Amino acid sequence: MSLKMPSKEEAKEMAINAWEATKTNVQTLNEAGLFKLEHAMAFGKELALPFEPQNFSVAAIQSILLGRLADDDLKRGFTIMNAVAFFLEVFGDLTALLLGRSLPLFVFEIVYAFLVAYVFYWLVVHADGHDYKLVAIGLYIIYALINMVQSVVTLALIVPPFFFFCKTVASLCCAFYAFKIEKLHGGKGFAMLKDDDGTELGVAE
Repeated sequence: MSLKMPSKEEAKEMAINAWEATKTNVQTLNEAGLFKLEHAMAFGKELALPFEPQNFSVAAIQSILLGRLADDDLKRGFTIMNAVAFFLEVFGDLTALLLGRSLPLFVFEIVYAFLVAYVFYWLVVHADGHDYKLVAIGLYIIYALINMVQSVVTLALIVPPFFFFCKTVASLCCAFYAFKIEKLHGGKGFAMLKDDDGTELGVAE
């Protein structure tokens, strides 16, 4: 069975539609605040949160990793784990660079990880509306799978896979935080975890 190639006019129409959809999505995200400088600056400052002395006790580490924080601290816990995931990427890429990976690939992966971390941060912390948090939850799960694949394909380098595997765990922790934050505000994601008679199905915490 042969595949029919689109005509020149059809290809042009598809390209125009894709461009218009992209412009609409970018405009929507811009109006929602994704490209606000103040949000980017706040993200940059809060990358230092994991290094605060109060986070280094065994009890604090356990509470942050397991999401056992008060409702008012959930966004702080999320921000810490999101930053941890970013730094684990940096450490993994840095060790891979020292073990022979190319410099351009190292720079690309650091920039990519920074932008991804910022977008996740914005979706959960600053974006208004439950839909954004639901998107963040789904993307975090996909991102965790990508990190797992990354850890597998770099097994030959010995050390970097450890950081990438830890980043996978951190990404899943972030997804859990995003779910709890969305659940706290009575979002759709929480409603989906109820059966037909309204009984909560429950989530392991």
